[in-house]
Amino acid sequence: MTNKADEEISEMKYENEQMNDLKINRWIVLVIYSIVASIGTFVHGGFSGWQPIIYKSGAFSELCKQGDVIESFKVDENNIYETCGNRDAAVNNLFTISFFVHFFLSSISGYVLDTFGERVCFLWGQSILALGFILLSIIKHSYAWYAFFVCLGISADLSFIPLLKISKYFNKKESLVFGILGSARSTGFGIGLLLKIAFFYTFNFKTNDFYILCIFYLLTCSLFSFMVGLFIVPKKYNKVSKIGSEIATGSSHTDKKPKVDMINDIDKIEMGNKNNNLSNSNKDGLFEKIKLLWGHKKKWEYLITTFICSSSMIKFDYFMKTNRSIFIWNNNDLTTIFSIATILSFIPTPLFGYLAGKFGSVYSIITNNTFGSLAYLLILFDSVYCRMAAIFLFFLYISFLFSCFYCYVDEKYSKEHFGKLCGIMFAKYIYIKSQVTMNYICTSFINIC
Repeated sequence: MTNKADEEISEMKYENEQMNDLKINRWIVLVIYSIVASIGTFVHGGFSGWQPIIYKSGAFSELCKQGDVIESFKVDENNIYETCGNRDAAVNNLFTISFFVHFFLSSISGYVLDTFGERVCFLWGQSILALGFILLSIIKHSYAWYAFFVCLGISADLSFIPLLKISKYFNKKESLVFGILGSARSTGFGIGLLLKIAFFYTFNFKTNDFYILCIFYLLTCSLFSFMVGLFIVPKKYNKVSKIGSEIATGSSHTDKKPKVDMINDIDKIEMGNKNNNLSNSNKDGLFEKIKLLWGHKKKWEYLITTFICSSSMIKFDYFMKTNRSIFIWNNNDLTTIFSIATILSFIPTPLFGYLAGKFGSVYSIITNNTFGSLAYLLILFDSVYCRMAAIFLFFLYISFLFSCFYCYVDEKYSKEHFGKLCGIMFAKYIYIKSQVTMNYICTSFINIC
């Protein structure tokens, strides 16, 4: 009876404490957030646009030693660059490094968000992103690209997850909001392509002139994002609701009781059991916290979803890193179609967000991974039609790849712990990739130095 009464009180409290700390209309804020999500939260996404820039800048050319098999990286008929296996590996693994850092620090990003609030988290992310462009502008050495992509990875979730918190102002439209912001973030794939077009085809930029575009980005995109963070993104809201029910999430597919249990367990993990603090907080506090979490009735659902999330990230990473080897074969070249499809992947995202809100996030995760698995299967065949179909399925796959898991956490669990739960879910991907990536980083630095 007590738990039921507490749940009802929490629901009434949430309804009567609608946060109204936005300074302008919520729809205008959503539009502004969408612009920021596009220009400043997924800059490393469009790696097919970054590759030509890296080759033109001359980065990692020192890895090609005498006696290596010299190949060519072709941008177009007028821009062809000499390369070798070591250089190709170094360039391709910049993408892996950025995603390694991105997901490795996801849980920390979630903790920063839940602890310090949207504004602090967002400004930290944008500061690190700006630092990356500054370092790339100043340092004229290949390892500057490592620092640059590390900064891009660190800033990604620090900058994006705070924007998702605007969903609290859209009762029963949370999944649609996630879809809109996810769609906007997907256009970040085009940042690298736009910089590539500017670097190769405008103003006759020379090999060492990319710093000019870095400064341009800082004075436009970064400055705009900082202004939004300072004057529009709200500060930490102290009166946090303890409810993870249909009222909080806008979902009709979620059982209230497990949510309340999850909230209680997480609170115990973070704050400790107040009744036992005086007697044994120093004796077995950590063990009790782990035991509480492991004993939760929904742990297997969360762990299974986390595993699905990790496998989804692996498929995404594979396609983005190896698209040239997949879509260039014999006399066929579908890389341009792949790049365009990647950039346009934002188009169906709001629709998928709406459907996730209507039918539930679990169905959106299943559908999304079906697209990804079929795309993975079709690239095994040499047929042009099969690989074009794979590109189309990948287009659908990445359009809601991240947002479907954000929708899941928002639908199933408390908003108070949204950042932590999202961060932990994406961070698990790192345990699969960490050993290979760290070995490569060490080897690459040894070769460069």
